[in-house]
Amino acid sequence: MDELKMAGAVLAAVCAAMLGFTLGNDLKRRVKLLQELYKGIVMIHQEMDYMKAPLEEAMRHAQTILEEPLSSFFRETGTRLERLPGTPFFSVWEEMVQRYLADSGLAPEDLELVAALGRQLGETEAMGAGNFLAVYEQRVRVLTEKAEEEYGNKAQLYGRLGVLGGVFLVILLL
Repeated sequence: MDELKMAGAVLAAVCAAMLGFTLGNDLKRRVKLLQELYKGIVMIHQEMDYMKAPLEEAMRHAQTILEEPLSSFFRETGTRLERLPGTPFFSVWEEMVQRYLADSGLAPEDLELVAALGRQLGETEAMGAGNFLAVYEQRVRVLTEKAEEEYGNKAQLYGRLGVLGGVFLVILLL
């Protein structure tokens, strides 16, 4: 019976430690996604301003330098817009955000920024999007810096709390 109790305590400790490390890893994933989003916005900006590419084409080009899920997000958005001309841009953008980014690890404030970017792109597509894309590049950069700071401050804390919580459970169960 003591062996079973000890095995349960060790299992609980390992689970608590893993939970702490998983929370820290989630913060790291958010930073990576924001960095990728920044690269995508910069690429779209450059394609539209310097290459005079239409938005759909700029999105498909941006997906070539990005990792998942942003690669699929930009590819599918650009492809859908080309296949369904006349479809309101924001409705396609919003659908793709829900499909590819809602459960990606981005925080609600990040998703709100992506939604705002889509609203802006839909409204200014005909006029050119250069100036406001530069603003969104800066906003994503600021969010990335905040996420990096949060990761630096909290990742080790989560790991240590997980381990300490596991030790506490072992003491409690034994």
